[in-house]
Amino acid sequence: MALAVDKDRIYCGYSQGNVRIYSFKNNKLTLLHEFLGHLSGIKSLAITRDHLATGAKDGSARLWNKDTNEFVKSLHGHTNNVCALSFNSDKRLLATGAWDQKVMLFNY
Repeated sequence: MALAVDKDRIYCGYSQGNVRIYSFKNNKLTLLHEFLGHLSGIKSLAITRDHLATGAKDGSARLWNKDTNEFVKSLHGHTNNVCALSFNSDKRLLATGAWDQKVMLFNY
């Protein structure tokens, strides 16, 4: 499982390859949306104001639009668990790290 928190939303990545977005208000979690698309478990998440990045056990990473909940693009190059994701300060580069001992940079 992977977790990320943004204001009043909690992003949870699961071993089935899905990511759920929950609203957290008045001490209650409410499911808002579910992203589907990875074929293996989610190992890492990163968020910006506009985007959600997901990294999976199969070496894939995906980028999603948080406002529209739409898939933006797949990011390829790793051969093993994508266990680390980080956006740079201007939010135009995404760094990924994986168990294949590679760090990769993607423009999006």
